[in-house]
Amino acid sequence: MSTLETKLGVQIHNYNNEEDVLTEDEVLGRDFDWDQLARGYLSLDELNHLKKYDKIKGNSFSEKKSLFDKDGKTYCLIFMNLLTRFQKEDCLQYILTLIDQVLKNDPEKALLFYKLKDVERDVGIPDLPFGPLFSLLSRKNDWYIVSKTCTILATFLIEFPTVSQANIENTINAFIDQLKKQTDREKTVAVRALQTLLRKDKYRVLFARAGGLQMLIKLTKYTSPQTDSPEEQTNFQLLYQVLFCLWSLSFNKEVKSQMTSPELITNLSDILKNVDIVKVNRLSIAVLRSIVDLEKNTEVMIGCYLHKTLEHMKNRKWGDEDVESDISILMEKLELKYQDLSSFDVYKSELLSKKLDWTPSHKSERFWRDNCAKFEEDDFFAIRSLKDILATHKNPKVLSVACWDVGEFVRFHPRGKAIAQFLNIKSDVMKLLDHTDPDVKKEALLALQKLMVVHWEYVAQ
Repeated sequence: MSTLETKLGVQIHNYNNEEDVLTEDEVLGRDFDWDQLARGYLSLDELNHLKKYDKIKGNSFSEKKSLFDKDGKTYCLIFMNLLTRFQKEDCLQYILTLIDQVLKNDPEKALLFYKLKDVERDVGIPDLPFGPLFSLLSRKNDWYIVSKTCTILATFLIEFPTVSQANIENTINAFIDQLKKQTDREKTVAVRALQTLLRKDKYRVLFARAGGLQMLIKLTKYTSPQTDSPEEQTNFQLLYQVLFCLWSLSFNKEVKSQMTSPELITNLSDILKNVDIVKVNRLSIAVLRSIVDLEKNTEVMIGCYLHKTLEHMKNRKWGDEDVESDISILMEKLELKYQDLSSFDVYKSELLSKKLDWTPSHKSERFWRDNCAKFEEDDFFAIRSLKDILATHKNPKVLSVACWDVGEFVRFHPRGKAIAQFLNIKSDVMKLLDHTDPDVKKEALLALQKLMVVHWEYVAQ
């Protein structure tokens, strides 16, 4: 376990105080008539084993451990048999919790489940031990069953000596499908399991290749608590766990090389600017430190004004030398890169990050006169980026600045109007005339005038 992982702790704190609908204590406290429920599924000897194990109630594993140490293989077979046979949700929840309790308290006991693959199965029993668990993933209406199932699958993949490629792929794809769900609770099911799974390097690669990395990046988006929709507000519990997964992924060279998305850097920068939760900030900084040297990441960070955010954060009393070191290294690398960048390079870094602001270059005639020709570089990257911002961005200030920049490009570039017409930028600007923000309306109108008027300087006078 790394230094940062030790400091963060394996136990994840629930920052938004969302309580589970169902707790382990509640599930383990249930009483069952096993003679009635399991008699047709278990031998008399197995039934007696189950009843003896069930007598020890509560979340303490110490008393159950002696029974499991003595007859672990028998209990593993009983549990898996019942997962296949039972249909009632309360029974399934109970058996899954018993399995999870064993694995949490003694992960090496997973080897007893591993040995079930060689056990002769009754008719109707799927391949052990994965078959019964994969079947339970279809119970989409029971959050508790799916959550426990994912946790157990992740532990099996980590602890088993070998796992078939089919079982690995099925597990990873199940986790990715869970990440696509609508609610934070459903997404948390997968992220919790991934925190376990991604500790093993080979699974980091397979998860990223299956598209999981991009799914996690989307979940790093920060939404202000002032938003009108409570469902869209950032769940800091989920955010912390997603950051933990991204940090784990960054330890693999192949996966880290793919962490060059401006979306990721922009989201992490927003988190550092707006979130005051130490553990969340630590992980955000750790991820940024890990990926700062990749491709254009440094330029995107500059475009997000990350160096200014870090300047404010460096004087904070972190009580953690690793975090303080990461901040210092990030600031040093950003400062060196900033010194090497021309004014147009800095402007492009803003475009990459989609974090346009009213910095001096936007209002400088000299900047536009000196650099308007550079808008043709890389297949008109700069002007195409402005068009994309106008069409997709939601932030009023960013939209206002983008409108202004389009107008200035048209004003100073000899063929600006023709290029804008070719890219159909005018339609994007016109849509903003109905924007709810008055500044966006104003800048859209000014940009539209520059797009349509031949001699703008006379109008300006």
